[in-house]
Amino acid sequence: MFNQLDYPTVMMQDRNKSVAEEGCGFCSALSTFRYFGATYTVPEFNTALGTHADLFDWAWAPNASQGTATWDGQYVYDRASVVVGVYYHSEPVIVYLTKGSSTHFVAVYKVWGKWTDDNSFYIRDPWGDRNYQTIGQYVSNGWTPQSIFIYHRR
Repeated sequence: MFNQLDYPTVMMQDRNKSVAEEGCGFCSALSTFRYFGATYTVPEFNTALGTHADLFDWAWAPNASQGTATWDGQYVYDRASVVVGVYYHSEPVIVYLTKGSSTHFVAVYKVWGKWTDDNSFYIRDPWGDRNYQTIGQYVSNGWTPQSIFIYHRR
């Protein structure tokens, strides 16, 4: 997983925000594509995305995945779908969380324990200053999982 805070000078095109400022979705998608076999660095991925980088274009992003990914879709968060993605497909699932007006994206890479328990959903978190390791830790701190974003290995 990439720590988005390591990239304060990589400016995503469109609204001119840095990866450090608003790149959690960007970093979660890139980490998923690298899991599938892509080799891009953060600056290379930013260039490949072009104007699709900021206000991240989830459906377009596989065009910048070096041929490793296809877009499945965005769905309402439910634990069963995360389990299917991580266990059945052996692929990370990106989760969108909100807390008031704050938003964040993380990638679930492992489910270990009861599928009905958010603490069983282990994450790769692009926000490097937090030590959260599960979706449950976010939920315990006032965050609400809203939706999931699913890519498949090509």
